[in-house]
Amino acid sequence: MNRFFLTTILALVLGTGYAVAAPGLPEYYPEDFAQVGNLVGVNTQDNFIVVDDVSTLLASDLKVHTPATQFGTLRSLRPGMKVGITLREGASRRTVSDVWVLPAGYKPE
Repeated sequence: MNRFFLTTILALVLGTGYAVAAPGLPEYYPEDFAQVGNLVGVNTQDNFIVVDDVSTLLASDLKVHTPATQFGTLRSLRPGMKVGITLREGASRRTVSDVWVLPAGYKPE
């Protein structure tokens, strides 16, 4: 009986998967971000984003996430928004792989 119980529990845990998001954020948000700050702007012509006066190149497969939708677009972003970013280390540079729109009162833990 114990073996059956443990096997069932293990199957449920491994089969369902789970995400750990920061408190108050949707479950598809990560637990933490490489950088959190105010969005200054996005330059799509030169392919970079500026968050708190720090400019970083955008990955070619950049993903934008909002609390309302798991996959948004660059058009979802507005200067002054609070955002979190995740980075990807490349062979020669870091690029922003994901931009996560955060609630205005968000404070990292």
